[in-house]
Amino acid sequence: MVSPTSCGSKQSGPGRTAFVFAVGWQHGLVAHFDLCVIGTGSANTILNRRFAKHKVALVESGRFGGTCLNVGCIPTKMFVYPADLAETPGPAAGLGVDLELQGVRWEAIRDRIFGRIDPISEKGKVWREKSDNITLISEEAHFVGPRALDVGPAGTVTADRFVIGAGSRPVIPDLPGLGSVRYLTSDTVMRLDRLPASMIIVGGGYVAAEFAHVFHAYGTAVTVEADQTASR
Repeated sequence: MVSPTSCGSKQSGPGRTAFVFAVGWQHGLVAHFDLCVIGTGSANTILNRRFAKHKVALVESGRFGGTCLNVGCIPTKMFVYPADLAETPGPAAGLGVDLELQGVRWEAIRDRIFGRIDPISEKGKVWREKSDNITLISEEAHFVGPRALDVGPAGTVTADRFVIGAGSRPVIPDLPGLGSVRYLTSDTVMRLDRLPASMIIVGGGYVAAEFAHVFHAYGTAVTVEADQTASR
């Protein structure tokens, strides 16, 4: 619950949110800030000492740290490296070196990666929550007027300036029958409980190619559907 009568504390615990607006209240549940930053990826990096005396709202509906840290270039490259190692016996044989791949431990690879990434995300979130001038709002948001942002149960945020760094998200193609099956996206496939025996990847871009390489190297039978409709 957001209370306009609170005295500036940020609360946490069962049944309570991690933020309470304390300053700049207008009528109703409307809080005004000098700056509102949407997204905690690259947009989060602008909040340095220059803004130490500004009242800042930081809005994030997903994992703190944005696309690159949590579902983009950092975890994917950490999956690619062991995939490259898994394919080493092939080219090594052509150089006269006989190697043997004895197996791939998916759970160990996955847990190593997110065992490093998740604490970084959480520490970044806690660091911002402890900031004296930054209010972290963990809600989806959309504009409802000039310089006015609806942040769900938290109410409405207005600001003199906005920075939009909302990142990217998968686009689900309109394919017949897709809604009747359990499918994964590039955001969720990296946290699979176990390595699948087979996989169909819909799309022919660099993200699809990267995951095709990773899972094929790990031993999954991969089929890539990369026609023009699926690749958009």
